[in-house]
Amino acid sequence: MKGLTTTTSIKFLFILIIVTGYRLTAAFGKADNTALPLSLERIQYIKSDNPFLESYEQYAIKQNPSIQAAYHHWQAARDRVKTSTRIPNPTISLGYFLTSVETAVGPQEYKISFSQPIPWLKKLSVKKNIQSLQASVEYQKLRTQIYELRTNLHNTYYDYYFLQQSISITENQLELVKQWENLVQTRYKTASRSYTDLIQVQIERIKLEEELRSLKTRQSPLISTFQSLLNADTQTNIQLPESLTVTPVLLSREYLDSIIVTQNPLVQQLREQKSMASANLQQSKLGYYPDFGLGFDWILTGEKYTSGDSPVKYSGKDPLAFMVSINVPLWIKKQRHEVSAARNLNKKSALEYQNLSNNLNAELTWVLYKLDDSYKKAIRYQTDLIPMSLDYLHTTEKEYISGNSDFYALTDAQRRYLQLLLEYESIIVQHQKMKAQLYQLTGGSNGKVY
Repeated sequence: MKGLTTTTSIKFLFILIIVTGYRLTAAFGKADNTALPLSLERIQYIKSDNPFLESYEQYAIKQNPSIQAAYHHWQAARDRVKTSTRIPNPTISLGYFLTSVETAVGPQEYKISFSQPIPWLKKLSVKKNIQSLQASVEYQKLRTQIYELRTNLHNTYYDYYFLQQSISITENQLELVKQWENLVQTRYKTASRSYTDLIQVQIERIKLEEELRSLKTRQSPLISTFQSLLNADTQTNIQLPESLTVTPVLLSREYLDSIIVTQNPLVQQLREQKSMASANLQQSKLGYYPDFGLGFDWILTGEKYTSGDSPVKYSGKDPLAFMVSINVPLWIKKQRHEVSAARNLNKKSALEYQNLSNNLNAELTWVLYKLDDSYKKAIRYQTDLIPMSLDYLHTTEKEYISGNSDFYALTDAQRRYLQLLLEYESIIVQHQKMKAQLYQLTGGSNGKVY
């Protein structure tokens, strides 16, 4: 009957400690992650006006290994939020007396100990807050990598587009020069054109052939870069639109500034880091408060008999001791340094946030300037420079055929026209790259910003 009472007491104390620890943990509630998306598919971004590029974006987000690594890092941080409010694991130990301790009721032979650390209550809530903020930071890092990947993908895509346009323009000009060469050779045989014209046209043809060869050798490195972004070695044919357009920025600078403040992932990341630094400072100050512990010692005692082999009164009774412990933060100087370090990190986060705001403001100014400048240049090239250069080329060609102009003037007009076409394509590509940069700055805002 005595053994049953002791066992019942132990079970009661054990259950009491576990339940107490559970209630302490549950008191802080569950981690609130409802504001975070559950998968990469829910990352929002503006649909591109280029369906080919849009499909590449979607594929890259799902397949790029750096994005996948950042995604799983964020998931790990979210999982740690769920464990941040759990009290530490209990400790159970078993001791054996090498030399039995004789007592009035028998020799003490074994000892079973159980202890459950319980931190200062507010420490758990602050720890949960820090871990929740860390999960938010990891999520913003994931968004940052997605937008950086998108920008790199756009830059490579438009570099490849420009390369293909350059190849096409150069091929067309080479065909034109070959036609001139045939014309000059025919007229040279009839002595209506000089040998100098024939040499000039042949030099022009060779220069264009060499330029075309050099352009085509650049295809492989760009395709390789594009493949690495997509994580697809089989992607050897990049689908391109026939042409690109330019569009003006429609939204005000003030509105774009407000979008950056609320949507840019780097801004949100540093904002969360500022909050986390404040929480870390609060946690370091809580180091002045003690932690507690609950537990018990159960000593197993053997039977004791009288000289007549009769058990003494209360023979073999097992003593049970309930314990409360306090972890005293005795080293105050050490804790002061911890608080000082946390305070300095808190100031560091505030200064980093201000520095980022300054940098993003300067970057937005530069991007808006480049967008506006490239738009105006592209319109100028479309409406004036290219049509005028083409008219001049046709006029010079007619004059050369009629004998009123030399071949040098014809090749010069042809080079000018070729140069303007390439400059125009370069301006449009630069405009598209700046659009991608503006998208990254505004954090993939659902409001169209251009």
